[in-house]
Amino acid sequence: MKRFAKLIFLIIVLFLTSEGFVFAKEPYTLSKGSLERKEILDALRQGLKHFPDDYSLDFKYQREDIKIKPGKIIFKVKYLKVLNQWAWIEAEVQDWCCANILALLYKENSKWTVKGMVNPHYVVCKDFTACIDVKAYLYKTFTEQFPSVAPEMLPKVHPLRNAILVNAISDNDYYIRFISNLVANILKK
Repeated sequence: MKRFAKLIFLIIVLFLTSEGFVFAKEPYTLSKGSLERKEILDALRQGLKHFPDDYSLDFKYQREDIKIKPGKIIFKVKYLKVLNQWAWIEAEVQDWCCANILALLYKENSKWTVKGMVNPHYVVCKDFTACIDVKAYLYKTFTEQFPSVAPEMLPKVHPLRNAILVNAISDNDYYIRFISNLVANILKK
């Protein structure tokens, strides 16, 4: 009987500390191959079929042809964090040039749904200085639109990043985005 009680206790402890624990206090990353990660990616695929017409949160784009054609969509996940019923994902769509996706999903009735999605490569910011660090701008926009999302779910923006980018301002938007990505990679190391 004691062995059975220990086994039950161990199962309860494993359940409460697993990635599926609903009341986590810190954002956590879902492991590759997990059921919940698969559900999030499937919801993201469904959302892409209707993007940018739906889920765009009124973002405008520099190009009109950013829609991804239906077919087999494979993601290269760069960032994925979950906290309570929310998930933030940053992914590249494999075999599509410049098809990066940042998305916020919410779990309702055991089903993940996209609440907002954006392609940071072509988004138009409200003003030029906001686009110096486009991801910081997008993180701020999402947290303003969804105040119940914990800011710690989103990637951290290094405090020196904006200062470096401001000093690298150029009239060439491509150059600014190139420098932005370069600085981000340097600060990660």
